[in-house]
Amino acid sequence: LYSHKLNHLEMKSNPIFYQVLICLSLAFSMSSATFAQEKNKEFKFRFDSDKKIQQSSFNHIKVVDSRADTSHFGLVQKGLMNKTARVVASPSLDQQLNSYLKIIVLDFPKADTLVLQIRRLNFSEGVGGLSEKGFFNFRANLYEQKNGFYHPITSIDSNFQVSGIDVTNKLLNRGSKIIDNFIDFK
Repeated sequence: LYSHKLNHLEMKSNPIFYQVLICLSLAFSMSSATFAQEKNKEFKFRFDSDKKIQQSSFNHIKVVDSRADTSHFGLVQKGLMNKTARVVASPSLDQQLNSYLKIIVLDFPKADTLVLQIRRLNFSEGVGGLSEKGFFNFRANLYEQKNGFYHPITSIDSNFQVSGIDVTNKLLNRGSKIIDNFIDFK
């Protein structure tokens, strides 16, 4: 028992003991930071950069998220172990769509606002055997905000499914394309 205490005291006075302890602490903190980052999958709005619109009545788009849970856009599988990750827009979908508007529209003769009301926007995945299935649900309305009033333009209620070995990126890209085709900046 005495020799055990002595060895324990010798280890504490040994500089290698502290170096190993510091290395282990750093490795643990880095792995927990990586784990925290892997909890989310970023949704980046993708669009055709060659698409151009000569003139638009809208110089701004406002996103109104009417969903019950606005903290994320669903859950997908991520990585080799198919860990569940929340789909989040980073930067916000509002910021991404306004950047998109500024890129594709060449002239803004009017200063009206296009309002996108999201009623449902959800990505989900399921695993069955060696393949995955991904699902996208999107329900939204477009309005023109003019002189303090909202004028309906159009609406969408769309669902689709993709299958494959790893469907996450295909699912997010196809969902982005559906949103892009729905929004009309003219």
